[in-house]
Amino acid sequence: MTIPNIEKSEENENKELIVIFKQDGTFELDFQVSKENFSEDQIEIQQEIHNRYIKCENQGMFFIGFLEKTQGLTESVSYLRFIIATFIKKLSMNPDIELLRENTLVDLDKAVTNDLLGNAPYLTGLENLNALWIEKLWHKLNNSFSEMIVVYKGSVSEFFKS
Repeated sequence: MTIPNIEKSEENENKELIVIFKQDGTFELDFQVSKENFSEDQIEIQQEIHNRYIKCENQGMFFIGFLEKTQGLTESVSYLRFIIATFIKKLSMNPDIELLRENTLVDLDKAVTNDLLGNAPYLTGLENLNALWIEKLWHKLNNSFSEMIVVYKGSVSEFFKS
């Protein structure tokens, strides 16, 4: 698979990483032409997100969730980061996480769902974003954490720091 180069192309176009929210409750990372000029740091973080997600979806999602809000992300990537960071925050607040490890489940309540949906900006696939979409991603995040932590030899605390 060829990783797109998002630096200026021959046509003097910039590309930015976006998230496309799909109808089946999944998302896709893609590059689109942008009129914005990006700093080297912004280009690097967009490439890093894309590369990590392509290499391993589970690790890629958690990498996105651990990013700082201020890292110059596109609006759609920032929103996905917001959803995943909300999951990670709730996950890390479980007092029994070290004992439960891969059996830890983070419940999604209606208030959190409404908050996540209420903070959605305009983005590609917005018509597909609803409570069911959030539930499907939440379920995938629970499964992703379980799959990663079951093979991780250190503590959950060390996992979060890695």
